[in-house]
Amino acid sequence: MKRVCQPQPCKTASAPRSCWRSLVFLLATSRFLTGGAFAAESRHSLADYLAKWQLTPSGWRDSFQPGGPPVSVGLSPAAGRLVVRLLDRLDAAPPEWQQAWAVEALPLTHETASDSLGACRPVRLEGTITEAVHVNLSEELALVAGRRTLGQVTLTQPGGLKCRLLVPELPIGLFGNAGIGQRGGAIAVLVAEESPQDSGTESFLAVSTRFSWWPETLLGRLGMDYGLFGSVRDGQPLVAEEAEAFYAALAACRNAPEPTVKLETGEGDLVPLLDPAANWFDHHRGEQVVVAGTARRIVRVPVPEPRWQMLLGRDHYWEVFVFVPTPLIEVAGHLQESFPVVCCCLELPAEIPRGARVNEPVSVTGFGFKRYRYETRRAATASSRGQPQEAPLLVSRSVQWLPTAAPIGLPLWGKWLPAMAAIVATVGLLWAFLRTGRRRTTAALPEQIEIPLVAGGAAPDEDSATHPSRPGGDLFISPEPAPRGDSCSD
Repeated sequence: MKRVCQPQPCKTASAPRSCWRSLVFLLATSRFLTGGAFAAESRHSLADYLAKWQLTPSGWRDSFQPGGPPVSVGLSPAAGRLVVRLLDRLDAAPPEWQQAWAVEALPLTHETASDSLGACRPVRLEGTITEAVHVNLSEELALVAGRRTLGQVTLTQPGGLKCRLLVPELPIGLFGNAGIGQRGGAIAVLVAEESPQDSGTESFLAVSTRFSWWPETLLGRLGMDYGLFGSVRDGQPLVAEEAEAFYAALAACRNAPEPTVKLETGEGDLVPLLDPAANWFDHHRGEQVVVAGTARRIVRVPVPEPRWQMLLGRDHYWEVFVFVPTPLIEVAGHLQESFPVVCCCLELPAEIPRGARVNEPVSVTGFGFKRYRYETRRAATASSRGQPQEAPLLVSRSVQWLPTAAPIGLPLWGKWLPAMAAIVATVGLLWAFLRTGRRRTTAALPEQIEIPLVAGGAAPDEDSATHPSRPGGDLFISPEPAPRGDSCSD
């Protein structure tokens, strides 16, 4: 199968200036050259890290006018350049530093707002989404940022404080009225106060590398941050950039309810999920999926990093290849009536067989994560690799094992009962046969035969002797025994 979705490069209407080309090159090379150096140094505070790049609250204060432009207008040229620089530097920071800054972040309140603005300290935003739009960038800024728009989300904090947050991109599905009234948040840097005069409500402008969104879906209610799905790439194996999204989705499944009804999935319903050309995951990632089929592979996958072990609450998960029935389809030149679905789950039924080659009927209720690329064993040799194939990858709490019904077990004495009955019946028949034969043999011939005399004392004629007419005249005569010898050898 071929991958259909390809990332589209940013296109501008006219050729950029030579100075902007130099700036793009400097930003790209500085990230490459300094990324490893920062990781080797001791951790810096957020303020010290940004100061190395001449990004300080006092330096960027002139880029924003008091009262700021309305949300619908977007950013001024000076504010746009500052926001793009901040996002670039924050994204280039080592992941360990970003995690430490997230731990140190304080919730945004009236008390922490002024301190965070002056000292450049990270804040934790979490509130209700009131607006989600895209902000257009100029041609020059689009070249530097690598995108033509930025995502803009307006959040209302629990205390009524508002914040306009700028991020590189919005989570898939969050735009317009889709997420209004739902919960969102971010670890952000405050850059300006935007409270209109005489408004009576404090409002701030902030930037962050990622927006967290917990929509009103089953997986969102279980705690999955849909903002993490932005790092997922379809048509590829699992890569390091997807680790946080993958383990977060798997951890959210811990609280998933157990299926309470027998699940049935029609063959036709799976075609959009299985067909890469349908781009099912672009619009349905994170939705609940039910598949039923035959598990052909059930293996244990270790989780090496302590960070993800703490998130999952265990040091491994299970990978199950389920072949689901489909209409007759052609895959890589082969006709088949089943298709694999890869299921990564936290638990397994206690007695289900495990191994690289199993054959067990199962049903899985999971959540769609990505279109997963792997290599099959088909046409694989010692000198060549297997054939690449793509399959849906689901995350779930467990699988339902549907073994065939076993016969009701009998106690030990019950297993011998038919044999005992057969023996008793055979003995009874043999006894009855022998008893009947002995009774007939004993009463067969009298000791002497009295021949009745006819009138005149003469003997009866020949016919009368041969065919007696009295009752009991038919006598039982045993056949003569067969002669012994070689008569049967012929």
